Amino acid sequence: DIPLSDQIREFFKMGAYGGIVLQLFLLGTFLYGLKLHEISKKLLLGTLSQKFILIPLATIIILSLTNIPYFIQAVILMEMMTPLAVANINLASLYDCRPRDVTTLILLSTLLFIPMLFVLSYIIKHFY
Repeated sequence: DIPLSDQIREFFKMGAYGGIVLQLFLLGTFLYGLKLHEISKKLLLGTLSQKFILIPLATIIILSLTNIPYFIQAVILMEMMTPLAVANINLASLYDCRPRDVTTLILLSTLLFIPMLFVLSYIIKHFY
């Protein structure tokens, strides 16, 4: 454990807050010009089906083979189903990898995750 003064801790906090603000600014910039009809249906279905069907099923299968407590398994399952991260926009814009499509996928995965929370809470309540 490395002791840090209060001033250094505040400096790191301000840097973290600044990073969050920049990410949200970048998200807002790409959301402003968003046109949902321009995204490829194949890309949309492929990404969201992997995020909300394939990855959770693989997680359930892998976790069922372990002796990890059920509560921890439920937390891991919830983590695997969280929406795409805003940080992905940073990489997409940095390497010019279709940042508008990434922004659309982040928005749609977040909107889809909200009703999925109810399904997920039902699964966790009854099976974990």
